[in-house]
Amino acid sequence: MSEDKSTDTGPLTIDEAITACDKVISTQRLNARLLLVLLVIATWGLYSAFKYLEQISEQVCAVGGGTLDPEKIAAFASKASIYPFIVFGLYLTVFGILIALYRFHMSEVSRNEQIKLGFWRIRIAARNTTPGFQTEVRQSLTKDAFSFDRKVKGEKGKEIESPIPGHPASELATSILNKVFDQIDVHVSKKKE
Repeated sequence: MSEDKSTDTGPLTIDEAITACDKVISTQRLNARLLLVLLVIATWGLYSAFKYLEQISEQVCAVGGGTLDPEKIAAFASKASIYPFIVFGLYLTVFGILIALYRFHMSEVSRNEQIKLGFWRIRIAARNTTPGFQTEVRQSLTKDAFSFDRKVKGEKGKEIESPIPGHPASELATSILNKVFDQIDVHVSKKKE
């Protein structure tokens, strides 16, 4: 009976760590694909909701001449003008949440691929013992093997982050503010007393 060494304390060898990274990558990619499917379903739901609201308004207008009084038609029309905004607002909220989750899963895929490459670099450095490989080559392979920077900063380093990552309105406002801040150079100085 063989025991799995990676269940209690985590992976013990580099090969087990690479296999664990592969499992995390495949799981995160699957989750990202499921989120894209949910996004397509939400978009189809938005389209269906607008078509349904259009059909209802057409039926009310067609029936309006015979059985319904004009006050009820006017009340329905005033309420019906708000429903598309409510539906669209709900869609934008769901869209923002799904995109934020999708970006999270894709950043996890990217991070785990970087870690997997780091393990490969360490394995290459560990397996090669030739005389020319002992110094600079080994150091360059192992140095910063696991460094992963999620944020790419601009030249000036003044970029602000989106308060709601993945939400289209938040991303648009953040990018506009970053463009404005790139054009403005502010210097702070102390007052002389």
